Amino acid sequence: MAKDTVRGPGDHHDRGATPLAHRRRHRLQPRFPVGRGGFVDDRRGGLGDHRRQDSGALGARESCMNLRQHEGRDGYKVWLSSDELDQLIEAAPNASAGIAFALGGRCGLRSQEVADVTPKDIQHTDAGPILRVVGKGDKYREAWIPDQLVTRIETAASFRDMPDHLPIVQSSGESRKVSTRTLRRWIADAAAELVIETDDDAWAQVSFHDLRRSWATNLAAAGVDPILVLDVGGWADLETFLDHYRGSYSPEAHRREREKVAWL
Repeated sequence: MAKDTVRGPGDHHDRGATPLAHRRRHRLQPRFPVGRGGFVDDRRGGLGDHRRQDSGALGARESCMNLRQHEGRDGYKVWLSSDELDQLIEAAPNASAGIAFALGGRCGLRSQEVADVTPKDIQHTDAGPILRVVGKGDKYREAWIPDQLVTRIETAASFRDMPDHLPIVQSSGESRKVSTRTLRRWIADAAAELVIETDDDAWAQVSFHDLRRSWATNLAAAGVDPILVLDVGGWADLETFLDHYRGSYSPEAHRREREKVAWL
């Protein structure tokens, strides 16, 4: 297989490899145009509010992702709305990548935790399905997992010839867990497709860690107790969680507050 392609175990779901040249991550410059609408507001080093109708093969959707410049280094933090997370999952280059993106954006898992998830980690409780996760610092937690993702994982497991104690996200169809490098490449592939589909260069800034960031802020925007989000997400430090993940930066929070202003 050529070195400039990426494929996963998606079989008939695999959309094919994306040339490496198409995965270049574009640098956002202050006040550069974002697609055909919106602009970067350099007064706060991020995107003030970026909302427009996207068009293309993925259908018309409203884009409202929120960006903030990293402190002390290049690049941007990105907060995706729930709909935008769905777009990213749909744009995954293969079935395994789609599960990986959902584990990050719908369960709040870190990239290494995503690589370790097995079908046996899913447990059904009175409160709903959970994932048993041993995360950063060998800290155990029970992460929430949507019913739809449970079905997707269980279906994928039933079609593979591997025991359930092996990771569900596999690299290149081999019976070994995916590397975090491959997860980053999958994100770059999906982001490159969305840049083309939506004519929005901001997608090129999305990293795998932004899935976890978006998960936390989307829960906060939905009114979930921040202390519970901290516990389910595996943060040991409340100050870090509040500084980097609180819902005041979520796309939904921006939308909600803007709707209070009649002339916006």
